[in-house]
Amino acid sequence: MRKQRDPLFRKHVLRAYNYQCAICSFNIRHDNSTVSLEATHIKWKQRDGPCEIPNGLALCAIHHKAFDKETIGLDENLRVLVSDAVNGGEIIERSFWDFDGKIIALPQVRKNYPFEGIVEWHRKEFFRG
Repeated sequence: MRKQRDPLFRKHVLRAYNYQCAICSFNIRHDNSTVSLEATHIKWKQRDGPCEIPNGLALCAIHHKAFDKETIGLDENLRVLVSDAVNGGEIIERSFWDFDGKIIALPQVRKNYPFEGIVEWHRKEFFRG
């Protein structure tokens, strides 16, 4: 049976991250609506990840896909990890390698920071350095 997603998860995560990508600060809006900004589960719902802000990141569509596909991850200090397999032209350099080793933007409220154990779970289960 598929677990139900909390319909407020996206709203709460994006608000906690001030409506911008935690990695690159992407924050385009169309009128008052965000465009290509997504709430990412660090520990996936289908792996019993909770729909709570500390299990979420606000990421642009590119970084969300990369996070889900083993391309980027986070270390124990919430610094961006980029897989050695990432390659491409100048846009890839700017979109990925420029952020390697940099700490993500965090919510203002400390209780909303990513859960340490969940970040470790993602790194061990899905990030392929």
